[in-house]
Amino acid sequence: MLTNNQEFYKICFDNSREGIIVIDEFGKILLANSRVEKIFGYKPEELINESVSILLPKSIKQKHEQFLAGYYDKPFNRNDFDKRDLYGIHKNGQKVEVLIGLNYFQLDEKNYVKAFISDISDYKKKEQVIRNKNYQLEQELKIKNKELKAKNKQLREANIVLLEEINNKIAAEKKAKIALEKEIELNNLKTKFISLASHEFRTPLSGILTSVTLIDKHQKNNTIEKIEKHVNQIKTMVNHLNNILYDFLALEQLSNSNITYRYKTFNPFELINKIIEETKSILKKNQQINYSSHNSNKEIINDYTIISIIITNLLYNAIKYSHEDSIIEIDSKIKEDKLIVSIKDYGIGIPKEDQKHIFERFFRAKNAMEIQGTGIGLNIIKGHIDGLGGSISFKSKENVGTEFSFEVPNFSIK
Repeated sequence: MLTNNQEFYKICFDNSREGIIVIDEFGKILLANSRVEKIFGYKPEELINESVSILLPKSIKQKHEQFLAGYYDKPFNRNDFDKRDLYGIHKNGQKVEVLIGLNYFQLDEKNYVKAFISDISDYKKKEQVIRNKNYQLEQELKIKNKELKAKNKQLREANIVLLEEINNKIAAEKKAKIALEKEIELNNLKTKFISLASHEFRTPLSGILTSVTLIDKHQKNNTIEKIEKHVNQIKTMVNHLNNILYDFLALEQLSNSNITYRYKTFNPFELINKIIEETKSILKKNQQINYSSHNSNKEIINDYTIISIIITNLLYNAIKYSHEDSIIEIDSKIKEDKLIVSIKDYGIGIPKEDQKHIFERFFRAKNAMEIQGTGIGLNIIKGHIDGLGGSISFKSKENVGTEFSFEVPNFSIK
C-alpha cells in the first residue's frame, strides 16, 4: 500500500515523458517537472514563481499575455484540451521546437493551466529533411519531366521524319511498281501488236499476191470477168489493210491525247442511213438491218467523222459476230442535249467472264478468236466517246446476242 502519496505523485510527475508546467491566472509558474529541464535547460526550482513568458520568444510574449487574459475572463469558452505546434526559448537562447497541450482547471475557485510540453526538435529536423528530400525529388522530377518532354519532342520529330521517309519510300516503290507494270504492259502490247500486225497483214497480202498471180494468168487467157473479180478482191483487201492502218493511227493518237475534234452541224439520221447503205455489201447471207429513228428531222453539232467511225465500227462488229439469216437492230434519237444510238445483234454474244475486259486494247473474247479482228476497235470507240464527253455501255449474253448503246453531247444547245 502507498503510504506517502505526495512522494508518489512527485515521482509520477517527474518521470512523465512530457514536460509539465502549471501556471496560475497571472502566468506565474507554480510547478515544473524534471523533464522541463531537458527541454529548456532550466531546473524546476529555477522556474518556480517565474513568468511563463521566460520560456517564450519575444515575438509572441505579448500575444500570449493577451491570450491568457482573454481566457481567464471567459475560461470555459475554450476547449478543455488544446494542442499547439509552437517553439520556445532554451536557457541558452536557442529556439526549441515544441508541441504544447493545454489543460485548464479550477481549484479553490482559482484558475490554473497545466501545459504538457513535448520536444519535437528531432521530429522537425527529420521532417525538414523529408521536406528537403521531397523538394529535391520534385526538382529532379521537374528536370526529368523537362528532359522527357524534350526527348518526346525529339522522338516525335524523328517519327515525323521517319514517317515522311517511309511515305516517300512507299511512293517511290509504288511509282516504280506502276512504271514496271506499265513497262510490262507496253511489252505485252508490243508483242500483241507484232503478232496481230503479222497476222492481219499477212492474210490480205497473201490474198493480194494470189489475186495478182491469177490476174496475170487470166490476162494471158483474156478472161475479163475473172480479172475483174480478182481486181475487186484486191480492192477489198487493200481497203481492209487501210482500215487496219487507220485503227493503228487512231490508237496512237488516243494514247498520246493527240486528237483534235472538229465540230459541225449535221443530221445524224441521214448519216446512219448512209452507213447502213455502205455496209450492205458486207452483210452475210440473208442478214437484215432494221433501223428505227426518232426526231429524224433534227440536226446536232458534233464531230461528223468521229460519230461516223463509232457507228460504222459498232455496226461492222454486229454484222461480223452475227450469223446468217439474222437481224441487226439500230435505234437512234435526240433527247434533250444528247444523241443516243443503240445497235443490237442476235449473234455469238460476249462470255460473262470476258465482259469486264471488252474495252481493253487488243483484247478479244475467247469465242471470237477464230473470227478476223484486231481487238482494238472497241478500245478506239471508247476513247473517242470519252473524248467527246459521252458514255458507252453494253448488255450481252453468250449465244444470245449483244446490244451496245452510246450517247454523245449535242453542242448546238450548249
